Amino acid sequence: MKNVRLKFISLLAVAGLCISLSALAVEHDYYGTLHYPKALVPGVGLDTVEQEGGPDATGYRRRTVQWWPRQGQDVVDVPEGVPLRTWTRNKGQTDKEALAGAGRNWTRSDGETFKAHLIGFRGFGIETPDPRFNGYKLTPAAVLRMENGERRAVMVYPPFHSMVSPEDHAFIHKIWQQAWKKVQATQSKDEYVSSTYRVKPDSLVIETDHYTWVSDAQTPLKSLWWMRPHEPEKQNVFRKGSLEYAENMWTHIEATGSSMPYWRLPKPWKKYNILIRLAIDGGYAGGGFGACDLRDATGGPRNEGLGHEWYHGHPHGGWSTLFFGESVCHGGRHLNLPGETPMFSHNFCYPWRNVSTTQYQCPLWYFALGDNPNWGDGILSVAGCLAAKSEPTAYHTIARLGQQRGMWKNGVKGFGDFFGEYAARMVTCDFVMQYAIRSKYGMPEMSFLQPVYGKAHRYRIPSSEAPRTYGFNVVRLIPEKGAKTITVDFDGLHEARLHGDWRACIVAVDSNGRARYSRLWNKGEMNFALQTEDKHLWLTVAATPSALPLSPEGNCDVLLAGIHAPRYPWEVTLSGCKPGTPHRRQGDVINLDELYTLNNGNQYLGYSVKNEVPIALTDEVGPLAQRKLADMDRRIALTANARKERIGSGKVDLPHWLESGMIRVENELTRRVKFLQKNAKGDRHANGGGFVADSARVAATAYVGPNAMVLDGARVEENACIHEFAVVYGPKTVIRGNAKIGGKAWVFGDVIVGGNARIIESVTVTTISRSRIGRGGDVPTEGQAVIDGNVVLKGEHVLRLCGAKGQKLTGELVMDYTPGYNGTVSYYELIPGIANLESGVFRHGRIWGRQGLGDGADAGGLYASWQFNQPATGVLEDSYVNNNGVLRGMPKFKCDGQRKYAAFNGKDQYAEAPPSVADFAELTVDLLIKRSGRKGGRLFDFGTGDAECFYLELADKTGELILIARHKGKTFRVAAAPAVPVNTWSRVRVELDGATAAIYLDGKELAKGAFAFRPRDVFGGDRAEGNFIACGRNQDLFFKGLMDHFRIYREVHENFGALDPAPFALTQVQEWSENDQERADTWDARRKAKEAELNRDAKLVALGARVKELAKEKRDLEQKTRVEFNALPSTVKAEEGIKELKAKVGVLTSRVRQDNEYKKLAERIQAIERQRRELEKAIRNSTASKALSVSLDAVNARKQKAEQRIRQLPTLVETMRLAGEEGDLQKKRVLTEKYNGLFQSERLSDLKWQIADIA
Repeated sequence: MKNVRLKFISLLAVAGLCISLSALAVEHDYYGTLHYPKALVPGVGLDTVEQEGGPDATGYRRRTVQWWPRQGQDVVDVPEGVPLRTWTRNKGQTDKEALAGAGRNWTRSDGETFKAHLIGFRGFGIETPDPRFNGYKLTPAAVLRMENGERRAVMVYPPFHSMVSPEDHAFIHKIWQQAWKKVQATQSKDEYVSSTYRVKPDSLVIETDHYTWVSDAQTPLKSLWWMRPHEPEKQNVFRKGSLEYAENMWTHIEATGSSMPYWRLPKPWKKYNILIRLAIDGGYAGGGFGACDLRDATGGPRNEGLGHEWYHGHPHGGWSTLFFGESVCHGGRHLNLPGETPMFSHNFCYPWRNVSTTQYQCPLWYFALGDNPNWGDGILSVAGCLAAKSEPTAYHTIARLGQQRGMWKNGVKGFGDFFGEYAARMVTCDFVMQYAIRSKYGMPEMSFLQPVYGKAHRYRIPSSEAPRTYGFNVVRLIPEKGAKTITVDFDGLHEARLHGDWRACIVAVDSNGRARYSRLWNKGEMNFALQTEDKHLWLTVAATPSALPLSPEGNCDVLLAGIHAPRYPWEVTLSGCKPGTPHRRQGDVINLDELYTLNNGNQYLGYSVKNEVPIALTDEVGPLAQRKLADMDRRIALTANARKERIGSGKVDLPHWLESGMIRVENELTRRVKFLQKNAKGDRHANGGGFVADSARVAATAYVGPNAMVLDGARVEENACIHEFAVVYGPKTVIRGNAKIGGKAWVFGDVIVGGNARIIESVTVTTISRSRIGRGGDVPTEGQAVIDGNVVLKGEHVLRLCGAKGQKLTGELVMDYTPGYNGTVSYYELIPGIANLESGVFRHGRIWGRQGLGDGADAGGLYASWQFNQPATGVLEDSYVNNNGVLRGMPKFKCDGQRKYAAFNGKDQYAEAPPSVADFAELTVDLLIKRSGRKGGRLFDFGTGDAECFYLELADKTGELILIARHKGKTFRVAAAPAVPVNTWSRVRVELDGATAAIYLDGKELAKGAFAFRPRDVFGGDRAEGNFIACGRNQDLFFKGLMDHFRIYREVHENFGALDPAPFALTQVQEWSENDQERADTWDARRKAKEAELNRDAKLVALGARVKELAKEKRDLEQKTRVEFNALPSTVKAEEGIKELKAKVGVLTSRVRQDNEYKKLAERIQAIERQRRELEKAIRNSTASKALSVSLDAVNARKQKAEQRIRQLPTLVETMRLAGEEGDLQKKRVLTEKYNGLFQSERLSDLKWQIADIA
């Protein structure tokens, strides 16, 4: 078929029916805030900053920022000439799908009409109707100036955001038509030549001003839109709309002030090439510089695929394309199509991780920045164009630009101020696009606080949720009855080497969902006056370090996300209020009318994992909440019926995934409504005061804390404990034995938790899956599991035991640092975490990253390993899992050539371990210390009070070790008479098995006696835990000396000395020092000496001699056989034939080489080779090549050095030695695989190797 090439007229001149408007309306620039401004915009307010020590102060010093309300952003004047209109909300009056579910945008209590001025646009429209949406014409979001002065956008973007009436939609489109002409008039008039890329002889090719569209000319498929021969009219309208959309998108991006494709290259400039794949499955789209692929034009007249793929070829300076690339591309989709809002899910899920924590779903912060007219609506598109090659992240670029433009006196601190503002605004989605975004996402995941032992009203963020760089926490505050003012005294746990800094803000929200804010601050007290209309109070805390990370390779990925990313813990002392539940409640977002997305990484069309927690009928608003739920249930049913009628009528042709997603939302809402209705009635448990639904059963001996909940038929038996903010529910959920569920954990499904299992922090455990778990689509599955032994599930992940029956988690398994091998949430892990698909018994752990439950290694029940080998001023860093605590008094970190250790001064230096580290039935505590002088003190003191604790004391002067436990008025004691020597490294170990206790020194048992005490006994209920190292619980009895390590095991071993060394650290940089090498060499020499000794054994020597004799007999026999074979007549004849053939080949080769044509060809080849070598030499000697070579060599050298260091680790050296000496091929293969696995694990935990590998 001949190439079909259609030339369309310029779409800039597409005619449309336009109703003439008043001159005043035309005069106003509706896109005035789109372009990146050349200078600060007059009338837009700047922050008022008070910085102790001046704008460039170093260290952790008090800073306050008055930022709200910002004139020109939060409050705007009415521009001249803009229309005032009475707008009609689409609340389902005629469009029943807007009553509830994915199509709902308003609450039931919102009025049907409101007045506002139309003052601007976000995005753009087109004139061509969309044949898939019943003739809908794409229209931009209309930015309104509300009566209270704030800016809010409304739009009609079916099926998600049909926010106003059809008449309002027509009005918006009419105003836009005139406004768009002004934008088009400013567009550059440069010409672009056709692109021949991917054009075949039989291709269909369509040319517009800036694009070359290429596709096959025919297809047998009938479900496509770009090629629809059975409905040519719809096909042509779809194509026309696709072309118009693309040209308008070009105009829109150019109007932001962005650099366009090829602008940075010499002319002639080529048109952007779009290859349309005529397929119904396979890849959705793909893009790069100057070209992209779109399946069936991917969206056509509202092409979300083009908006994303375009930005894969956009300038980005030195930004990491892995870390920021997909995020910016998804932002491009929303920039051009504001109705596209599914790309913000990970800004709401795990917000403490990082604002750009994933590749895709997190560009919201760019739009929060752009709401400030000093940046412009299009800053997402412009920032990359202004980025320098030396700037590895967008944060660096924005910080530099903000300082250069005069917005901030110090760019990094100023960006920190912006981010603190962003975190505060996230509570109510206080952005121009608030209505659309909040209706789909509600609010971010909340955090919980843990009480600090011995300090009234003081709380600490758990290490699992301590924010990473540019991550943040949202904490509910409950004011005391009658309080007029609350005070928050903030204290960041400052780490100088990490440049720790924070921005905190108090947020008050009224019954209409409107927020007001305190000043931002980072240290000390902030008072906040309460008002009668306040319905909710929140505290937001953002991690805003005072310096941005730089790596030698210019890539900061591993320093910003994943398990290597620094955490910034903090504490607060609260007056007039206390922390509230971290779980979503009906009414948290705006009012009691609606339920919103519960985000666990799922997009808003996906299933939620958890539920809202019910409001008890006895609560003040309990009866009203139930009436609202009944109304919700009715509206959901009406919405579902309307959707079925629409599908039956065929008026709108939505993709299957979209229709199924809307059905999911309706089904999910119904389930959640029924859950809240069913569990509102219940009572407070006598032992602890927690809420127990009428359907649930809790034994009198079990504990349910005042903030915990047992719901929906769950059973809590025996001595089980549900404390802090934990929730368990479901008729097949049983918690028994001495199991504990704490933190803000959720446990539900067909699961029995018993033994001494611990499920804590932010973990969710479920055997029920309402979404895909790695095999197949949205097929509901239900597994079955038992969790017992000494299992600890901690961290922030979702453990889905949904894929199999007969799963048992037991033994020493511990899970932390998930999801993702590097701690990130993947775009494709819609419900992040681990999904187990196999039956079996899983007993060993640490399970982290992308490991399966069967991948854990036996670590002897190890739970915490504080190595004291990473210099820190404020963090007690755990090398096993995330049991990070706090260092007080800044103990010094030292190295004596043999060991790395911390030095405690015996006066005011000590460490606080986190809660739950010693809460087990058995315990082994292993320390390596050097006592300085004859001063006594406590090596550790764990428990919840002076009468409920156990501690190991070093007697003053004598140095005797005394182990004491106190519980329920009883005291248990074991003492060891031999003293711990002074100024000598000593290995101290205590073991408690529930019946006896023993004390060991350097592997020798010093004392053992009856000790009817289990460590878990002192950790009952919700009492604050005080777990102190190097002092007593009242900050007395300080230990003076050195500490090399402090380890906690969850069991007592018969032969502790036979345990393997502690596993490698996941989060620390693994350095192989000269001392390490010296120890390895010594170990290797000892091994060789032992082998030589064994080799001198008489029997072994005789056996070796016999082996040599047999080997010689074997060689002689083989030689005799070869001689006899060569003498055979047939062999001699064959060899003569081979010689003749070789001679003939030689003659033929000589003739060919003497041929003139061959000679000429050979000479040409030699000449070309000489030219190639000269060219290569010139390239190698060029400045650019040498610079690149030096950089590349340096990176490779760093990587090779890191790998060489890793290969010298004793475990790897020993494994390779065994593999080399193993004669059995099967065993050799097993050892080789073990070596490769160990090497890979060590590489993944080595920061320097990761940086070099990324580079």
